[in-house]
This record gives sequence, C-alpha cells and structure tokens, in this order.
Amino acid sequence: MTNKRFLPCLLLSLAAAAIALNLFNIFKLVGMSPCQSCTFDMLLIPIVGIVYFLTLIPFIFFFPTQPSASLKCYGIVFSAGLFIILYFLSPKFCVTCLIAHIGHVAFWLFWKPQKTSRKEIKP
Repeated sequence: MTNKRFLPCLLLSLAAAAIALNLFNIFKLVGMSPCQSCTFDMLLIPIVGIVYFLTLIPFIFFFPTQPSASLKCYGIVFSAGLFIILYFLSPKFCVTCLIAHIGHVAFWLFWKPQKTSRKEIKP
C-alpha cells in the first residue's frame, strides 16, 4: 500500500470505528456521553455512515487514478457541508460524530490520484 493510499484508508477506518464503538456504547464506559443521533432509536444514521465509509475504501484501490479534480471538489464541499449542517442541527455536541466528520473531510483532502505510467506501443 502506498503512502497516498494509506492515510485516506486510515482516516476512513478511524471514522467508521468511532461510529461503531459509539453504537456499542464503548465510549460511555470511559465517561463520554452517547450521541443522541446514534442511539438505538435512530440506528439508520450511524449504519449509513459506517457503510459509506467502508464503501469508499475499495474505491481507493479499484480506481487509483481517481479522484478527478471535480469529484474531489464535490467530495470536499459535500463532507464539509454535511459537517456544518449537522452540527447546526444537532442538539448536543458529540465527540464521536466530530471524529467521524473530521475524518470524512480529511479523507477528501488527502485522497490523491495515483500517477500511472502508460507505455506507448510503437508499431
């Protein structure tokens, strides 16, 4: 795994792990208050987040020449916009969600395309 792929994978894995640990109330054991959006009443929000993060990891490997400049721009705007909107709508500050959202924004900032060397075939 090259360095250009390692950091984005690490960021997505940490974001997904933070949400998963919050779902099983692991953070509550160390004194952190659970997120109101990630309760068992609203399981859809954290599960969609985990699936989204874990789905992005294969894209790093299967599409090494991505993201294009426009896709990266849309990803940064989407992740930063989601972070801002959800924190304005959230009734309570949540460290777990903060870790996941910062990991999401950082993923789009650090995901860089791999340069492929294509050899031209001379007739």
